[in-house]
Amino acid sequence: MAEEMKNELNQRETQVEELDNKDSEQVSGGSKWKKTVMCYVPGCNFSTTDPVAYRDHMQTVHGQQG
Repeated sequence: MAEEMKNELNQRETQVEELDNKDSEQVSGGSKWKKTVMCYVPGCNFSTTDPVAYRDHMQTVHGQQG
């Protein structure tokens, strides 16, 4: 179970890194769309499009470092 959560955390951190590198991407019509990252911790409903806010959330609420 702990290994599964660790893998999930690594996947989420990769998503955050991708957001850091690519804040938004162009979609048809020239509008911008930001990707939403959701917290993987069971029972937590936190989601954001801001990679810094996600990182801060994980550290302050769940005590995990990225």
